[in-house]
Amino acid sequence: MDVAFSGGTIVPVNEKREVLEDAGLLIEGDRITCLGSAQEIREMARKRKMEIIDFHGKVMFPGLINTHTHLFQNLLKGLGSGYVLEDWWPKTVGQYGVSLHVEDFGIAARAGLLEAAKTGTTTILDYSYANPVPQVGDSIIQAAEETGLRLIYGRGFNVSNSFVPEALREPLGQVFEDAKRLREQYPMTDIWLAPAVNWTMTREELIRMSDFANCENFPVTMHLAETATDAGIWQENYQKVLIADLEDMGLLDQSFLAVHFVDVSDQDMNVLGEHGASISHNPLSNMYLASGVCPVPELLKQGISVSLGTDGAASNNTLDMLETMKMTALLQKVHHRNPQVIEAMEVLEMATIHGARALNKEHEIGSLAVGKQADLFLLDPGASLKSAPMHDPLATLLYSSGENSISDVMVAGEFVIRNHVSVHTDEKEAIQALNRSAEQLIERSGGYHD
Repeated sequence: MDVAFSGGTIVPVNEKREVLEDAGLLIEGDRITCLGSAQEIREMARKRKMEIIDFHGKVMFPGLINTHTHLFQNLLKGLGSGYVLEDWWPKTVGQYGVSLHVEDFGIAARAGLLEAAKTGTTTILDYSYANPVPQVGDSIIQAAEETGLRLIYGRGFNVSNSFVPEALREPLGQVFEDAKRLREQYPMTDIWLAPAVNWTMTREELIRMSDFANCENFPVTMHLAETATDAGIWQENYQKVLIADLEDMGLLDQSFLAVHFVDVSDQDMNVLGEHGASISHNPLSNMYLASGVCPVPELLKQGISVSLGTDGAASNNTLDMLETMKMTALLQKVHHRNPQVIEAMEVLEMATIHGARALNKEHEIGSLAVGKQADLFLLDPGASLKSAPMHDPLATLLYSSGENSISDVMVAGEFVIRNHVSVHTDEKEAIQALNRSAEQLIERSGGYHD
């Protein structure tokens, strides 16, 4: 749409780390065509007879980018609390995932994407590693098209490890064919490969996957070093150092996104940095499962792009990127016992431009700049007691904001949230459908299991 925003504060996320007061933005179609003073933007808009939205008192930010979640887990919130990862997985996904129907994936995706949008998220990478039935990807992609969010679809899979129920395992050839089909059938959606974790396949299968990804130009995202289990299994089974072995396979490059990266050495960080790979930091699930703390400041000092993810709702319980940003900052501060170890602007960059780089889309999204897609949200501190008063826009965003503080969200120049209301999805219907689907899932699974 063609529209102008005028009169508010804009945090564009640029190299100068500017905060622009009494600023404005011009959008034509899906692109930002001018960024300047409020007066300049108003004059240009009037000449072009464009709608002018006065956002005085509000703050505009680039849309948040969630580089890791599992949308199907919106049906599993609160299950399996109080366990470490290795015990949590069989009590949640392993227990209930085998009973999922294709309709469940679409219902969970719609609800999750709406929840994400209401907290300022405009782009999300869904790491869909549970595929008990055909057409899972279609259901999720179609849900994203309906809600208006930008989806990166990670075609996840488990192959041969007995830790994973048989109903959730797939032959590699079947995965490859489905990934190619999805890319051809949904050209507007980026398709990635998303192996669940290194040890859900043999070393030979992982090499085969790496070769396929390189040959067919599929980016890869993978849980990596979330706990010591990943490297320990690899050392025991193959007498090899995991991340060095992934390097030897040719898997680590600018199209590789490692998720969690908690239990790592300095050498591991050096290897990732040398190859231009990126990280998705998921602080809430790392805390929820007591997995540990990702060395974020050290990674950033090496110039590695560290993006943010909520992780799935079964190990976080929300898709709220505002909460994720707050926990990112606070976890590092208390872990290092240094309140200055990470700045608010650094965290915002992780949630925006670093996310764009991790998804190989930094020239399209991640900041508010002329020529980029118009992905943005408005923070209205006066709309919520939690956010009022606002002395510092960045501090308010990071530490004092929530769903009620976000008034408007736009993806590629189109509103998905307008004046706090979803444009494409009926929120009450989404909640009701999610509750029904969750109840039926529990019934099919034989009730709740400890």
